[in-house]
Amino acid sequence: PLVVLVDENSASAAEVLAGALQDHDRALLVGRRTFGKGLVQQPIALQDGGELRLTIARYYTPAGRCIQKPYGTDAAAYQQELATRQRHGELSSADSVPVAKELRFLTDHGRAVYGGGGIVPDVFVARDTVQNSAYFAHLCRRGVLRAYALAYYQHHKAALGASSAAQYQATFQLSDAELAHVGRLGQLAGLPAGAAALRRCAPLVRHYLKAYIAHSAYGPEAARAVLREDDAELQQATQAVKDNTALVALLQQS
Repeated sequence: PLVVLVDENSASAAEVLAGALQDHDRALLVGRRTFGKGLVQQPIALQDGGELRLTIARYYTPAGRCIQKPYGTDAAAYQQELATRQRHGELSSADSVPVAKELRFLTDHGRAVYGGGGIVPDVFVARDTVQNSAYFAHLCRRGVLRAYALAYYQHHKAALGASSAAQYQATFQLSDAELAHVGRLGQLAGLPAGAAALRRCAPLVRHYLKAYIAHSAYGPEAARAVLREDDAELQQATQAVKDNTALVALLQQS
């Protein structure tokens, strides 16, 4: 059996594949409910050079689940649906994931799965609520973290070059003084002084900076190795692969 990672950013073809693997009991899905984008659109050229995209069909999984999440006349609500999930606690608690009991379907081995938009994984992994920090989001959007990482690399190029990627991953740690400097850079970028906000998301800031610096010093694979250290979804999936007996039993239960 396979283990497939999904979350609220998994959309379209990724959902078609994940749903098919789940319906056929070929894979265990780990993560959070997917985005819910499963429409077929036909482009129609307009005389003024524009283009109309007409929805002509929807994607369904082999068991009959509609992948597309519901939408009506409220375009703003549809666009903000992921934010609504966050406010309702769906990204941090399995109990908050909506289950449409009337849209119950069965996999090949008789497991119950549910429709209603998106693909609900077999194993839920909560999103770290620190990732919802507005302060951290602003640091990322305004390029503060990447700018700091590049400057750090340029000032410590010799020391980083004398160390291997593995040594860096095992020993590197950003100091409190360096973290405070990130906060000052945030202020220069237009963010309000946010010492308390920076402390709350400090582990995440340190983790991303470590990855960005690794990317500059050792390449993209080194950065990915750093990011994997605190990837809860990946760790859960890895555990499922190791516990293959339980995985097979789950996929075969009826």
